Amino acid sequence: MRVVDSFVEGLSSKLTPVVGWTNLQAMAQVLNLVPSMQHHLRDRHPSGAGFEFKAGLQFMTRDGGNAVHVLFDHGKMKVGIGDLLIGQWMTL
Repeated sequence: MRVVDSFVEGLSSKLTPVVGWTNLQAMAQVLNLVPSMQHHLRDRHPSGAGFEFKAGLQFMTRDGGNAVHVLFDHGKMKVGIGDLLIGQWMTL
């Protein structure tokens, strides 16, 4: 059973970033392409002032070996695999 458990654990740790990226990419497609959802990233406040959601998020596995990042800027959501580089979110 130890061999099977270690195999499943190893496979799970390898698939986690891919599954995370796939789910975040699906969310990005909905937010970027569906008109009724776009107001979550860029809209007008009832007072008339415009607002735009700007953020950079990074998700890492427990061992820190794999990462997936998300960037929100200019009313769009972008997803990438790997570390969120300082230059990517510092310019937001």
